[in-house]
Amino acid sequence: MLQTNFFTSVVALLFLAHVNAFVPHAIRAAHTRLHMGFFDDLKQKIVASSAGEYDVPMVSSKLDEIVKSSSSGVVMMTFQSCPYCVKAREVLDSNSIPYTDIVLEDLDSGALKGPLRAELGKRFKQTSVPAIFLKEEFIGGANNGGKGGLIPLLASGEFQKML
Repeated sequence: MLQTNFFTSVVALLFLAHVNAFVPHAIRAAHTRLHMGFFDDLKQKIVASSAGEYDVPMVSSKLDEIVKSSSSGVVMMTFQSCPYCVKAREVLDSNSIPYTDIVLEDLDSGALKGPLRAELGKRFKQTSVPAIFLKEEFIGGANNGGKGGLIPLLASGEFQKML
């Protein structure tokens, strides 16, 4: 009897794992997002703390300016050597999608890097880069966030519809 219960439990777990493999990415991402909330909040607090004191209205206005500059296409905020930023550039280039790349280290000699990430966290609940905007809508990073991220949106065809 014990072997039957164990076998049944193992089969049930394998079935659930198999079924989860076919659950759409958006549903898995939403489920993960619920569980990662504590860490997201912690990350936002760390980024805000590391940004130090800054002129909130000025930085918020700069973020507004960046978002509005995406009204006719794609704008992304990046770090020069971040692997996810490099990947996002490669994906956009290989799909012949024009974009504006705002390298945070180059803005005001890097002084806005921390404050802009802190404002991203407040407004879009994401402090990491790349932060990609399409027609003034935050779509996320390379793989997640916002509307799911650049690569999943391209793979599903949603990015092309939004473009």
